[in-house]
Amino acid sequence: MNLSRLQKFYYLKFLRIKGDPNSIAWGSFIGAFIGVMPIMPFHSASIIALCILTRNSTMAGLLTSLAVSNPFTYIPIYYACLKTGNFLTPYEMNWDRIRTILDILISGN
Repeated sequence: MNLSRLQKFYYLKFLRIKGDPNSIAWGSFIGAFIGVMPIMPFHSASIIALCILTRNSTMAGLLTSLAVSNPFTYIPIYYACLKTGNFLTPYEMNWDRIRTILDILISGN
């Protein structure tokens, strides 16, 4: 399946979501909000739980999360978060420091 066909498939799937516009909008908001949070294994579970609790469109939330947090958008989003964090806080995080922290976490010391 080529990329343009996949894009059209998800676009049409999003257009066919049943529900009132308010519910779909709130479901999309929840999906986008959870989608940019760094809780990778819990995205879907969090979106489903929040959409059920608030009685909003679960499918809109999941589709929006898929659009926001996919392998093509991870790197730009986290790079923007890194730059924003370096600007707003007095700490400076760079790739050498990240590598040192990852080496410590992987080695278990």
